[in-house]
Amino acid sequence: MKPLSWKLLLIPILVTAFFGYLICYFLLVSAYAIPQANWLNGLLFLGLSIILLYLGWGVRTPENGKARYRGTVALRIAQAAVASAWTAAIMLGWYVGISLPLLAHTVYFARFPVLIENLLVAITTLIFLGSALLTEYWCRLDDDDETPVAANPTPAQG
Repeated sequence: MKPLSWKLLLIPILVTAFFGYLICYFLLVSAYAIPQANWLNGLLFLGLSIILLYLGWGVRTPENGKARYRGTVALRIAQAAVASAWTAAIMLGWYVGISLPLLAHTVYFARFPVLIENLLVAITTLIFLGSALLTEYWCRLDDDDETPVAANPTPAQG
């Protein structure tokens, strides 16, 4: 499994931030209700971060001993970490995107708590992204960087 790159994860972050900005700006200018993050979202992202780090720590091989999770379970944890990284990238872009128009129009002091809550959830989403990348790094096998033998067959000699 090829490790994730933070450069590749910038694409969904920037795309969803752009669309989140457009939607929130349109709603703000049109005097409609604006999207607001919920503090439960932040708790959910923190809880998922703790679970991912716990599972990833079980895959990480200690210096003297065996890893708690090996084989297929370790592969599933790595896949969960990759899926979590993509989800966190999309959600981070969304929360940053809906916060930018509020940040630009801070003259509306009634919306200042909404801005703070959106930014706090964006920070917890960033923590979730970091824990997903760290867990995915811990789940990497030593032979992940090598090319498979089936992809490079040797010609028959005879």
